Amino acid sequence: MIAVERFPVRRLLSDAGISDAGISDAGDLSTFSGIKKPANKIAELRNARREKERGGQGRSRTNVLAGSDFPDDKTVRFSLRTEVEVQKPDLLLEQMGSAELIRFTLAKGVIKDDQLYVFYGSALKKWWDEGDEAALQKALDSCSPL
Repeated sequence: MIAVERFPVRRLLSDAGISDAGISDAGDLSTFSGIKKPANKIAELRNARREKERGGQGRSRTNVLAGSDFPDDKTVRFSLRTEVEVQKPDLLLEQMGSAELIRFTLAKGVIKDDQLYVFYGSALKKWWDEGDEAALQKALDSCSPL
């Protein structure tokens, strides 16, 4: 699955508790070097906001994995691992061969016109391990804001 979100950079920082003064100190919000936050922090801010928008009902737990980076000054890449709560693990084990659901997500964020566009590609662990990671990375590489 591929999903796309668009979010104002200023609001992302503000919602994370970074005051207007802190945002002003960050400098140019049209580049990641201007924002002056590490890649993993940008990933954590975006992920926290995404989880909050989903309702935060405790049905899953998502962690930002190591390896977040900035391939260029307007792009951030990160990956997520989500443990999805399973109501009937025995039934899931019978149907899918696993008693747990783990979803891996690759993400690519691009700043354009003071907006952060984030492209997400996700797959369950079973398919991730069978090669979906490479296919999702290729799909994300082809994504860019218009």
